[in-house]
Amino acid sequence: MHRVIAVVFSLLLLSLPSYADIQFNNSNQAGGLNNLDFDSLINVNGIASTVRGHLAGSSAQVDVRGNEQLTLSNGDKIQAADGKFTVADIFLSPPSPGTFARIVFALKAFDVNRGNTPDAFFTIAATQGNGSVSSQSFSLTQGTSHFSVIATNGSDIRSIQLAASTGAFERLSQVQLGNPIVSTTFAANPEPGSIVLLGSVALVALALQRKRSASNRRA
Repeated sequence: MHRVIAVVFSLLLLSLPSYADIQFNNSNQAGGLNNLDFDSLINVNGIASTVRGHLAGSSAQVDVRGNEQLTLSNGDKIQAADGKFTVADIFLSPPSPGTFARIVFALKAFDVNRGNTPDAFFTIAATQGNGSVSSQSFSLTQGTSHFSVIATNGSDIRSIQLAASTGAFERLSQVQLGNPIVSTTFAANPEPGSIVLLGSVALVALALQRKRSASNRRA
């Protein structure tokens, strides 16, 4: 009986489609997003390891935390006080954290090579509301590049980390978030595929058990 259930479980697991809940794009997929602004007295504009802004048209506040002392220039351009930084975390501000469905931002590498050779290699890591992490690596050359991170299939994003493995960032700007949801706790919700899988296994096990019981009664 247990072997049959194990085989059915394995077959169902292999047959489930695979979906990418978090999509990463080296493009500006804006539209319907809220700009991250720093024009309020309650914002933290630096010099500090964490700068805080607010989303236009929303009460949500957003923190950008770096591994260097950060400051602002020209309104929304976040940069390090010493000119470069290698890590930045973006998340809705505590004590009322939350999730969002999309984020778009622009990055400029600290210019070292002064040409088309990549000045920085970095990874975008997205932590979902249920704690799972998805990531993808990119390169930065001369000039400013836009990136988009989008949650799909009913998933959401709790935070984004930008981490340079080679080179450094000169500037983070034009941050926009979509569908922010402010909450006080995070719950680890089961994935839809897991629910389908468990339900299917339970139904198969119940059917096998009934068939076995009927055979025993006939015997």
